[in-house]
Amino acid sequence: NIIQNSPNKKKDSEIRAELNLHVTVDLFFVSPINLASKLMSLYHDAMKIGQVDSAMICLVQTWKYQLLGGHNLSLILQSFEDQIELMSKHGSKLNFKQFALNSALLMELTGQSVDCF
Repeated sequence: NIIQNSPNKKKDSEIRAELNLHVTVDLFFVSPINLASKLMSLYHDAMKIGQVDSAMICLVQTWKYQLLGGHNLSLILQSFEDQIELMSKHGSKLNFKQFALNSALLMELTGQSVDCF
């Protein structure tokens, strides 16, 4: 497949390695907002190659660092609402549990309720 083997596309292992680098090392040297931006970029890279599980991990981590960086809670909640169907359909059980925990946190912080289920 020519599209899958394109030199501009990252492999899933590269995406996961970069994700681990960002959440274990870069968090000490990069602001949470910059880190969230890097993780969102990884999310898009993972979606381009069809690695939904890796993309969801990146997305959950993105929200975490957006929250730590003081990002607008309403925007994080909107992003969450936009992605919940995809997560419930394709996400692993571990990711979905983390996703549900984030949803409860966001609902508590914003005072809004999300009809997820």
